[in-house]
Amino acid sequence: MHSPLRVRLLALYSLILTLVIATFAVTAGYLLWRSLVSDVDARLQASAASLAQGLRPAADGGFDLDLPLEYQPTDVAGPASPPYYAIWNAAGSLVDRSAVPFEIERPDAPGPRTRDGRRELTVAAAGGALVLVGRDLAETRDAVQAFAGIAVVAGLAALLIAVGGGWFLGAFDRLQRALESQRRFTTDASHELRTPLATMAAETEWALARPRTADQYRESLETCRRAMERMGRVVDRLLTLARADHDAIRLHRAPVPLEPVVREAVTLVHPLATRRGITIETKIGTATVEGDRERLTELVTNLCSNAVEYNRDGGRVTIEVWPEGPDACMRVTDSGLGISADDLPRIFERFYRPDASRDRHTGGAGLGLAIAKWIVDAHGGRITCSSTPGEGTAMLIRLPRLV
Repeated sequence: MHSPLRVRLLALYSLILTLVIATFAVTAGYLLWRSLVSDVDARLQASAASLAQGLRPAADGGFDLDLPLEYQPTDVAGPASPPYYAIWNAAGSLVDRSAVPFEIERPDAPGPRTRDGRRELTVAAAGGALVLVGRDLAETRDAVQAFAGIAVVAGLAALLIAVGGGWFLGAFDRLQRALESQRRFTTDASHELRTPLATMAAETEWALARPRTADQYRESLETCRRAMERMGRVVDRLLTLARADHDAIRLHRAPVPLEPVVREAVTLVHPLATRRGITIETKIGTATVEGDRERLTELVTNLCSNAVEYNRDGGRVTIEVWPEGPDACMRVTDSGLGISADDLPRIFERFYRPDASRDRHTGGAGLGLAIAKWIVDAHGGRITCSSTPGEGTAMLIRLPRLV
């Protein structure tokens, strides 16, 4: 499953890149339009000057006009949108115009204007006349639209390449982290298994080195038994996590009241707590979830064992259960060592132990919380941890509630 944060970052990156490409395309298209319109204006300016030069006041108050070739009618097919002109005298009366199928409005003053998709330019001529020349901007629009089409295709290609590259690099990063995690997992697992094996080897060599008394043999065998039990616990938890990674564990779901689950977990950890003078308090409300009772018992037992194991002698463990909205909430609080803020984000990683005080001498392998998180996730819940160094730790679990 892909990390939601990574997906959101990639989506944000894609959005920003899209905005950058769109801004560039719009800006380039606008500049192209302005450049092409400027070219049209330059041609209209030349045409208007040619018309103005060919316009001469007549003795009867009219005008004589030497019409430039581009405005003279011809039998040869010309452009689809030929240039056009119109001339008004000083009184504002229309003197002459091109035969075009639209009205040419007299401008208020000389200068360029865009009207109805056409570009027009008006200049003053001799005798107070106004000369207007114009050209349809269809060719200009076609050129800009063609550029826009190319820009869209090129932009989409660039976006796909960039996003694909970003996703590939993200996948490569995930692969690298997976390989590092696998290497760390293998190293830690080897260390966890090597320690009890080394203990057993040392005890066996010691027992076989020379004859021992019955009590000495019994003590050596007891040490080997404890080492085997520890190794068995590590192997069992490793197999659980490996099967969980491959979705090979099937949960037997049924309505499960949390009160008997907590009671059973407390019964299991009570002997350890009694040996260290640790008091276990319970505040259990009514809450039922749908889940696998055996796995939920394992979850609570793991949390209670940690709360006892990393507590101080004579300390206290509190287990609370209460309904809250759609959730069944459970909190396991201890008065123990606590966890630093730097270590909190990593406590659910496999084989991770927060600090030197939580080392292998306590008997833990750093797998209990990883299994606890898997159980909570498998039940559609959430588990969070809050802690104050030197004061204690609280584990909060929220599971979907039935009753």
